[in-house]
Amino acid sequence: YATSVQAVYEFCRIHSLVHASVSELDLAMVEFMNAGFLEGDGGYVGSRLLAALSYIRPELGRPCDMAVHRAKQALRGWKRLAPGFSRLPLPWEVVAGIAMLMLSEGLWVEAMGVLISVIFYLRPGELVRLQVRSLVPPLLLAGAGHRHWTLIMHEQEHEGSKASKTGVFDKSLILDFDKYQFLAPALAKLVADRPPSAPLID
Repeated sequence: YATSVQAVYEFCRIHSLVHASVSELDLAMVEFMNAGFLEGDGGYVGSRLLAALSYIRPELGRPCDMAVHRAKQALRGWKRLAPGFSRLPLPWEVVAGIAMLMLSEGLWVEAMGVLISVIFYLRPGELVRLQVRSLVPPLLLAGAGHRHWTLIMHEQEHEGSKASKTGVFDKSLILDFDKYQFLAPALAKLVADRPPSAPLID
């Protein structure tokens, strides 16, 4: 936050803009945001600046939108003309390399956490809430639909369970992609002889 606000102050110094009063700061931020847009920066820079300003200058109120309403309007236009973009995911080779590096450091469980979170597209909070019981081994005698490892998420019947972002409980994710079947022995080791309620990745 300090870096974001300091960037505005430095911009004001370079361009001889005063920012002593709230209205002067508001106009200076508009100039800063216009310059950021012309430089090709994303609107997230302005969003971070407003959040930083609310934190560092509490006298402006939280959020500080009303105090610096011109800057807020400039940010709205910035986001409309330069919308955010999604980051490309890491290639599988990079993810595997990260896991191998962790293994070389003796961080076996943590390496499994990286692989599980990427393979099942888990948010960090979802990964840390998983329990040993969440990872269900194949049931070979139960038919073709049960021959793969399955991850049960957001279990409704257990204390402290939390619905998914879309309000869903008991979501099942099946590891049925051939590319990842090499993980089966490691998954078996991860849950072997551990209490069902223990954290899967601790």
